[in-house]
Amino acid sequence: MAEGLSCDILDLTNLTPESLTGVLSYLPADFLINTCRLVCHQWKDIVDGNTLWRLKCLRERFYVPRLMGPPPADFKDYYFKNPYNRNLVKNPSGKGYETCWATSYGWCVKHQLIDLLKEGCTGAVLDQIKPDIYISEWTAARRDCGSTYKLHVQLLGEDKQEVLDQFSKQRHVEQWEGGHWEKIEHKFQNYPPGVRYIWYQHSGKDLQFWAGHYGPKLGGSTVRFQFREQTK
Repeated sequence: MAEGLSCDILDLTNLTPESLTGVLSYLPADFLINTCRLVCHQWKDIVDGNTLWRLKCLRERFYVPRLMGPPPADFKDYYFKNPYNRNLVKNPSGKGYETCWATSYGWCVKHQLIDLLKEGCTGAVLDQIKPDIYISEWTAARRDCGSTYKLHVQLLGEDKQEVLDQFSKQRHVEQWEGGHWEKIEHKFQNYPPGVRYIWYQHSGKDLQFWAGHYGPKLGGSTVRFQFREQTK
């Protein structure tokens, strides 16, 4: 070891359970589950407990008490679901963030039903706090081929039939008028209580009926919550 340098090793066995929990809470979640949990019974109990995951949720702002109301019963489950800080659309751009979906000469339709409770949301947050629901998507038409694009989003009740709010957007581009990307955006605010599902559907087709994928391109589909600062 170079002169003047020291290597102090922290003996974790001397820490109180509270201090050890605090130290472990700074480690990545997958490392906690796959490695730390296997060290000994004490570490397993800490990783399986609620306190460690509560600390991680607070530190990483997965849970902000003044915005999100009552705490979840199971912070570990809540941490991994992380319903309010991520995109709820599965596979929003195809194989990766630099790819997109391409449509063809017939209507190409893609849809997803988002079960908000299954994703980790609670009825109390959805019905009382009602965070904004932000919708966005990028779309582009080819310059040499006209096309039609549609986006339709519905906020549905518990029976999946009652439409509590909805948004629709249609973009019609004539041949030689395309060639650039446009971002479609909408924000649901002050929606009625009872929202439990989000129906997200987008579609497109070209207008020249060319064989191949000459219809509008779709990418970056997004459905996520946005909490507003609460004022007294």
